Amino acid sequence: EFERGGRELIVDLSSNSTFTNGSTTGWTPSGGGSVAVDDANDQIDVTGSGNNAGGACGRALLSEEPTAGDTLVITADVAAVDFGAANGWALGIGNTADTFLITAPGVYTWSVRLDADMLPSGVRVALAGDPGGSVTISLNSLSVESAGALTALDFDMGTGYYVPDLSGNGNYALLSETGTVWTDPKTSGYLIEPGVDAYNSGAGNVELISSLRPILPEGAMLTRLSLWNHNTAEVTGTLDVKLSSGGSNQEIGDTLTLSLPLATSVVRGNSFGLNMTGPGQLISTRRNIALTASDPDATNLTVRADYIVLDPSLN
Repeated sequence: EFERGGRELIVDLSSNSTFTNGSTTGWTPSGGGSVAVDDANDQIDVTGSGNNAGGACGRALLSEEPTAGDTLVITADVAAVDFGAANGWALGIGNTADTFLITAPGVYTWSVRLDADMLPSGVRVALAGDPGGSVTISLNSLSVESAGALTALDFDMGTGYYVPDLSGNGNYALLSETGTVWTDPKTSGYLIEPGVDAYNSGAGNVELISSLRPILPEGAMLTRLSLWNHNTAEVTGTLDVKLSSGGSNQEIGDTLTLSLPLATSVVRGNSFGLNMTGPGQLISTRRNIALTASDPDATNLTVRADYIVLDPSLN
């Protein structure tokens, strides 16, 4: 059974919940430290003496028990620290030295793969180094997420070089142009790329996936283009859909008239059937896709291109 990737939030200590009204739920002072809430600033303050380098000063227990082999992603929004880079605060997991050093305010994110020695003591906030006196770190928020599969390649694609990632993280793969044989070949396929800037400061000609190598199998014919607009402005105007030879020899196959709604809490888009009439449509040297948008707001599109192949034995 396939388990979707991405992240599942298992600790959320934010300025809108745990850090208000004097609550220090989930935090246990240890190692001679103390924990207090700053109601005025919606922060939590962890204080330690620094007499024991690495002594624990506070702990946010995980709301569900992780197991060895899990990957956790920790994000800390640090409001203030009161000593410099010679020392610091270390945020880590469990009883090991797998920590992340913090020496200045800012937002810090890092990941750690758990081993048996890290369980089950939760997220640890500790002094690193000896500042020679009582010091405090102030946190706006702290979250811990359990990361699912980072990549789950769909080898049922059966055609071409592009292999989609079903984990939701967009970690697709490109297969070798030579030596790749599909054991169950298909006659249709697709490509997906997020974050496409089809306007490109007015220059357009933005290649999907790669301009350094073919991304379409030989003899592929584009049949449909689906677009989702992530910009907060509507995207109108035209979009030229081109086949190219890896950044050159670009040939317009179809021109679409766009009316993509702006993104709010919901991302919307449209799907267009393609009538690729350009002379390069079935020429094997044009096996890349390039887009040119006339609207300056066409800067953050998710693009899916569907294609068919005449004979799957060609790819």
